[in-house]
Amino acid sequence: MQLPWLLLISGPPCSGKSALAARLARDTGWPIVAKDAYKEILFEALGAGDPAWSRRLSRAAFAIQFGVANSLLSAGASLLLEGNFNAGEHAQQIASMVAGRARVLQLACSAEDALLAARWRARARSGHRHPGHLDSGNARIARDTARYAPLPGLPTLCHDSGAPAELGYSALLGGLAAAGVPVEPHPDGG
Repeated sequence: MQLPWLLLISGPPCSGKSALAARLARDTGWPIVAKDAYKEILFEALGAGDPAWSRRLSRAAFAIQFGVANSLLSAGASLLLEGNFNAGEHAQQIASMVAGRARVLQLACSAEDALLAARWRARARSGHRHPGHLDSGNARIARDTARYAPLPGLPTLCHDSGAPAELGYSALLGGLAAAGVPVEPHPDGG
């Protein structure tokens, strides 16, 4: 029996992680286990607050995310694990979770700082996320990108979400195929 796959979709905020996860979920049939989905539930259940509260709920959302991922891997399911992971807080947890239980490949999303900042401003104006995320008051995106560098010790494919969409995704599909990840692009593309 082959081990399931865990595709770790990482990168700084606004680097295209959620969009990539949605597209890969469609092309693999695997579930997305995303930190922000759990954080939204926590905001609804517990309310929003100041930046310290938001960080506290982020830690809780990561704990829930890792618990769900562990359950899926234990059941032999492949999955997409999406979040703004960082080495200091998450590398050891992820390494322990997959050790001998899953094949792992990190998809490190990135874009130029100016594009990340523009996406951040657009996201804050859009109102699509829960106000508890404090998107409108957070201008640190450009100086925090190094915090979200690819996690060390994991095989990694880089994905520049600032590249032309089809070109970037096609290159990523080639890397996934070379690694043995079963992906079948949806016939309608994007």
